[in-house]
Amino acid sequence: MTDLLKKIETHKEAILLGEVGALLHMFGKASSEFLQANSLKGQGNDSHQDLKHLPNLKPYLEKDRLKDAFSFTVNGKQEKLSGNFTDFILKYKGSQPDSYLLKLFNTCHRMTSADEKGVIRRKQSINNMWITTPFGYRAHKIDPACVDSARADMDQKLADAFDSYLKNEQNSIEHLRKQAVNILQPGLSEALGETRQPANDVTLWAQSHGVASLYKPVLVTLAMEIEPCPKKNGDYDFDQVRWRLLGIGWNGLGFIQRSRKPADILQRQEIVRVITREIQQLIEVKYPLGNLFYWDVNGLFLTFPGIEDNVAQNLVDQFASELVQIVREQSDNELWPFLTLSKPRRTLTIITQEIEHRDKLAALPHVATILSLEKDDLSRGKRLLLNSPELKPPASDQDICPVCQFRGKSISEDACSICMERRSGRQNQGNGQTIWIDEVADANNRIALLTLRFDLSRWLNGEW
Repeated sequence: MTDLLKKIETHKEAILLGEVGALLHMFGKASSEFLQANSLKGQGNDSHQDLKHLPNLKPYLEKDRLKDAFSFTVNGKQEKLSGNFTDFILKYKGSQPDSYLLKLFNTCHRMTSADEKGVIRRKQSINNMWITTPFGYRAHKIDPACVDSARADMDQKLADAFDSYLKNEQNSIEHLRKQAVNILQPGLSEALGETRQPANDVTLWAQSHGVASLYKPVLVTLAMEIEPCPKKNGDYDFDQVRWRLLGIGWNGLGFIQRSRKPADILQRQEIVRVITREIQQLIEVKYPLGNLFYWDVNGLFLTFPGIEDNVAQNLVDQFASELVQIVREQSDNELWPFLTLSKPRRTLTIITQEIEHRDKLAALPHVATILSLEKDDLSRGKRLLLNSPELKPPASDQDICPVCQFRGKSISEDACSICMERRSGRQNQGNGQTIWIDEVADANNRIALLTLRFDLSRWLNGEW
């Protein structure tokens, strides 16, 4: 079996540098000049590809060290950027890409561009420019001066991060990637990649991160010595690059519904959050395969290379045990994970069907870890990845814990030691999250938990 993870880890620096480059490629849109040029009156020029918007970072992006590290071998030929890392900013649009790596990047950018979706309708006034929710609600009014200030701050902080990285003071591409995300996410979330309505529901951060989340699996494919781009009439057809969605699922709703007290609910919610963060760290950084695409209480989906079935299954086999261990250990074997893989597609609006399939699997009583792989004819093939964990029955002087419903507990106790520890740990945090039962209970000291759920399927699949 080919050690695919080893190849990916060997190219980790190149993959994560490419991701950072993707996060930076529309940096100049975080400027009052971009907002003015694309406002209702259209004053001035759209200069977002001008390097003047990152004066402190620019000298570092021009370093040969970055260009040399961002390198892959394709058909025996070493592929690099034709210029330097500023190519991500200067040459990402239209016919500007002049290298194989940048042409691949261009197709990822176009997949997230609102212009290709045919939904652009009207411009906004510069004095009344808003970021809306996906449902049209005005969520945040843009202040051009604040956008300029945030960009200047990001520019300086990014320059400091790259300076430290290039001097090998931190000697960690993982740390540079973490710094870039922490610096860019707040600032780019205050700006728009597309100012026109109704596409003004996508922040500049969301669009940049979306492009990076598509580019990353493409670079992973190169790292595995596989061409992500098929050829047509002897030339690369960049419009045929494809992606998969990797799903990690479990019955999170049932996990939380087994709670008996408010502290149980809150702690179980936190367990799901911790699992999600640790899986992100595993798949986004340790083995940089893709990025988080969607998550909820029943699991998460990440972008994944659009490689052939046998290679995809081989790759999943190599990290499945580590991933499953995270879920089982953090939940003390109460969550029983499984994996899903969509077929390679040009669009990831397949997320709706993948969620529906995952939730059906989550409702089934199973403990062993399986992989559900979507086939070309849309049927699903299932194969065993890992056997069931060892589940010990209660001792003779014990009964079943009413909270987790499978561990043993002392007959005199309300719950098993693990469930009791979760409750007490939550109570000892003292973080202002306490629910005051006596204020909400009725005369008989009864309370109800009100939950709200929204059907987002037609939004997630692109219909809305």
